Amino acid sequence: SYYDFGLDPGTYHYSVSSKYDLTSYGYPGQYDESMHQGPVTVFINYGFLLPFTEDWDQGTFNYNLWNFDPVEGNWFINTADGNPAPGAEFSWQPPQTNYSFALVSPVMNATAINCATVWLDYDCRLVNQNPTGKEHLTVEIYYNNVWHTLAQYLNHNDLAWFSEHKKINPIVGKAFKVRFVAGGSNSADIQYWNVDN
Repeated sequence: SYYDFGLDPGTYHYSVSSKYDLTSYGYPGQYDESMHQGPVTVFINYGFLLPFTEDWDQGTFNYNLWNFDPVEGNWFINTADGNPAPGAEFSWQPPQTNYSFALVSPVMNATAINCATVWLDYDCRLVNQNPTGKEHLTVEIYYNNVWHTLAQYLNHNDLAWFSEHKKINPIVGKAFKVRFVAGGSNSADIQYWNVDN
C-alpha cells in the first residue's frame, strides 16, 4: 500500500514495480527491478463546495484555510481598509526585490456543476509609488494540474477600487484553486495592492 499525502486536485498516474536485492543470487551489492505495471489513473477532487465567499470579516487568512506560496511575505489582513474593510493587502514593506508571493485559496469543488456558468468575482486596488510597470498582481486559476493566468495588473498608475467578474468555465466538473500573486522587481515601487470580496 502507498499513501500520497497533500496532493492538489487533478489527475495522477501511478505504476508499480518490485526491486530485488540480487545478493542471494550470487550478485552481492547489485539490485534489479521488475517491469512496471500500470499506470492506474486517479482523479483527485475535493474542497469547499460552491458558492465560496471570502470578505475577510474574520480578520485572518486561517479561517477559510488560505495559504501562501512560498511564504506569506508582505500579505496581511488590513482591518482598517478594504471595499469595505477589512481586506487582504500586499504591502511594499519590508522591501522585496525580484519577488513573488502568492495568496492561495483553499481547494474549491465544482464537480457537482456540469451545466452552468461559473464566475470569479473580486475587487482590486493599487496605490502606486513609481509607475515602472514592473510590479504586478496576477490572478491565476489551478485546474488540470496547472496554474492558468486569468488576469494581470501592472503598476503603470494608481488603480482605484474596481470590480472584476471573470468567467472560469474550464473548472466546471473539477476541483480548483485561485491565487493572487504579487511580484516584481522592487516592492518599494508600489505602496500596496488590495484584494477583497
